[in-house]
Amino acid sequence: MTSAPAAPAQAADAAESRTRTVFLEPLWKLRGEQEYLLRYPPQGYRFVTRATAGEALARRLSRASAAYRALWWAWRFAPLQLSKPYWERFKRVPHGTELTYAVLHPVFRREPWVMDMCGEQPHLLVGDEAMFARLRPLLRRTLASAHCRKVLYHVDVGKKALLASLQAPELSEKVAVVQPAVPARAARRPERSGPVRLLFLGSANIDAGWQFRDKGGLVLLEAFRYLRERYPDLELVVRSRVPSAVRKHWAGVPGVRLIEQTLPAEELEREFLQADVFVCPAHLTPSVTFLDAMSYGLPVVTTDVWSNPELVEHGRTGLLVHHPDAHRYIQGYVAHHDWPAFKEAVRSVNPALVRDFAAAASTLIEDAELRRRLGDQGRREVEDGRFSLATRNQRLKAVLDEALELGPA
Repeated sequence: MTSAPAAPAQAADAAESRTRTVFLEPLWKLRGEQEYLLRYPPQGYRFVTRATAGEALARRLSRASAAYRALWWAWRFAPLQLSKPYWERFKRVPHGTELTYAVLHPVFRREPWVMDMCGEQPHLLVGDEAMFARLRPLLRRTLASAHCRKVLYHVDVGKKALLASLQAPELSEKVAVVQPAVPARAARRPERSGPVRLLFLGSANIDAGWQFRDKGGLVLLEAFRYLRERYPDLELVVRSRVPSAVRKHWAGVPGVRLIEQTLPAEELEREFLQADVFVCPAHLTPSVTFLDAMSYGLPVVTTDVWSNPELVEHGRTGLLVHHPDAHRYIQGYVAHHDWPAFKEAVRSVNPALVRDFAAAASTLIEDAELRRRLGDQGRREVEDGRFSLATRNQRLKAVLDEALELGPA
């Protein structure tokens, strides 16, 4: 006996209820944002991935500054970022996969795929900017192909930077902005009556010293020196590997606690819960770090560099401070990390930035009600606002649906 064909409405309902499998393919190792995709996918989708020896090695190397220095040096001679996806073109994706979700790399297999650039600069697709310029035609052709269905960015300025760097405005319709998200935290910060505590996070799981400088650690310490004179009980917690000269000078200084080793998740959460203000006078945009702070109800003080204003709303979820040197290494929408002006900015301390950052921090140090209001609004944005998993999944589902509706590549 044969079954009668399903009515159109029934067929549509069956297609809607079917769970579609997406292969999550990181560059070297999974980042926190991708782990959230595995745990909290959009309705009707599931993400699968596979551990590799390269990922395990990358996790070990990520804890060493020397590994990053060697990588930056090697990038000048070879497009190492493309080596793994080039090799992966010979491998089969997991059975049942309908789409590949590639993170920070193109896919060279003849199959449908989307690429997530997160919130990174375009040149990180291949390494440094000189290498990007040499490989621009290849990247442009690859992203324009029928196999590439969509390119995702966390921030609008990132989309504009990619199109400008590729010199390919015709790809505009293929690039979509899907704002990042982090889970709402069950734990809430207790009411604290003691000294105000500032928290700086170079990285949650990377021990490279350059993270400290890139995120404005030198500026922060000078601002704290000034703030400590006004508020003798003020405390600062720095979770980051720091340069040896900084460690020698600041270790043991009253009010400063340096945590150079990476922390287990529960210990890192404890630091967020015991802080009052998240401070980051960054020279660039530090991925989803701001959202992590907001998820714990912390107001954020940072600079107005690149996409920071898209993540932290001045006067609503935090305070933004103008970066007086950013115009020297940000041209149009692109932040040029290879330019001497950027390297000078991260290694020096601009007195104007120190003064303005200290003034913004003082506003929150002195006003507990403002801290509470900004922190509560930031937490709401993560729970059910712009940076909630529900909002992210609604937008991401639309992007994935569109990618799959295009049919076979």
